[in-house]
Amino acid sequence: MFLPFIYLILPAVASLRVHGQASRSTFSVSQVANPNYVGYATSGPTALARTYAKYGKALPNYINEAVKHAKAAFNDKVSLGSAPQSLFLDFDTGSSDLWVFSSITDPYAVGRQKLYAPEKSKTARKINGASWKIKYGDGTSAYGDVYLDQINVGGIAVKSQAIEAAKNVSDRFTANAAESGLLGLAFGSINTIRPAKQATFFDNVKGVLAEPLFTADLKLTKFCLLI
Repeated sequence: MFLPFIYLILPAVASLRVHGQASRSTFSVSQVANPNYVGYATSGPTALARTYAKYGKALPNYINEAVKHAKAAFNDKVSLGSAPQSLFLDFDTGSSDLWVFSSITDPYAVGRQKLYAPEKSKTARKINGASWKIKYGDGTSAYGDVYLDQINVGGIAVKSQAIEAAKNVSDRFTANAAESGLLGLAFGSINTIRPAKQATFFDNVKGVLAEPLFTADLKLTKFCLLI
């Protein structure tokens, strides 16, 4: 079964810096299936299935089900700037850069992605001299300039978040039309902004969460990322 929604649940309290709900509670962000996603790296279940086939063994049903979902991907709706610009991003636990396709992205690198336009946001401010460049484990990469702007994820808002506006991206990102960038949830120590690293989204909100952590609850019929 291909799940149409995933829920991102975050317990939050009020803060001067981060504006969310008034008392400790939870709220959710519905993740929607990316219908255009094409997986490029061989997944664990796929590799295991090939091993079964190599030795002529019957494939257990649970592995077969895992193979079916090996190329599934989901995105989250995020609002940037004022007036709010809504984009769908990939929430990535293996990186800590928050970057987006933008109005400064090379037109040849843009597919049908929605773009972040800092010039249309009243609250956007460019960090002069700052830049970023990231390369992922699958060989894809992106680079660009850095802005500070407000962000809203599932009702929790940060007034001054580092938004990395892409100048250019790898072809694989261009081909993924439903996805306008990535929101990295990894430790800020691997953030690529130079000359000075900037706080990640999770760095900015963890102080007002009931617990400064997130975890994934994986089930056959339901998936939740709990924060």
